[in-house]
Amino acid sequence: EFRSSEESPEDQEDIELLSNTFRGVAVYFQGFLESYSDFHLKKLVSQHGGRVMSYLALKKTTHIVCSNLSCSKLQDMIERNGNSKITIKVVSPDWIVDSISQKKLLSEGPYTILPSS
Repeated sequence: EFRSSEESPEDQEDIELLSNTFRGVAVYFQGFLESYSDFHLKKLVSQHGGRVMSYLALKKTTHIVCSNLSCSKLQDMIERNGNSKITIKVVSPDWIVDSISQKKLLSEGPYTILPSS
């Protein structure tokens, strides 16, 4: 069945808004996240004002969260779609956790996952 919704099945209803740390942020979770539960991370993003994407909508997604292992194919796909106007940040799950603990949206720089060359 085709779903037109961009949100996760949780639909982010009934989630208490704790802050607006992730206001304007739309996160897509890719693959296995090592020591984190993706359910827990999705809930954190929603509780702190962000949007969780259920699929990778290149024009709407601002961040992709993944581990080193799950990102390699993703990077290739983004580059193949090659629209220079699309700037999606690819970061580790720590970016979410640390941004919440510091109560502000942190720079993605230290959390950026680059493809291994």
